[in-house]
Amino acid sequence: MAKTTTHADYTATALTLTTAAQPNITSLGTLSSLTVSGDLTVDTSTLKVDSSNNRVGIANSSPDVTLDVGGNGRFDSVSGNALRLDRVTSGNNIDIDFHNPIGTAGVIAKIRVDGDGLSNTFGAISFQTATTPDSTSEAMRINRSGNVG
Repeated sequence: MAKTTTHADYTATALTLTTAAQPNITSLGTLSSLTVSGDLTVDTSTLKVDSSNNRVGIANSSPDVTLDVGGNGRFDSVSGNALRLDRVTSGNNIDIDFHNPIGTAGVIAKIRVDGDGLSNTFGAISFQTATTPDSTSEAMRINRSGNVG
């Protein structure tokens, strides 16, 4: 027979929470599933689910698109980092780095968009390759006029 506990803020049967108005629930045991109707916010802006617009924000409390990530993103494969999206910290470039999924870790290819609005290369796209991980060099560039060089 399942044990039922009733409180002014919740009703629980065993470890299944059926209703809650508790602002600080610290433990429910192990959840096998969770259904939330409405928005979900974790730690203000760590994770935000906007249920009315079907959007998810990671490090973003007001997502503008389906998946809105504030910061760098990394997509891992089983063997290692396969793809990483970065804003280069030493400038305003935006990189898509392809990491070696096996063997020696590191960047083996890169697509870079030049975001430096003060230079004549603004808007150019370069394709870089590496003979050894983390030593990429430019193999091709498309400038902002569309010329390949």
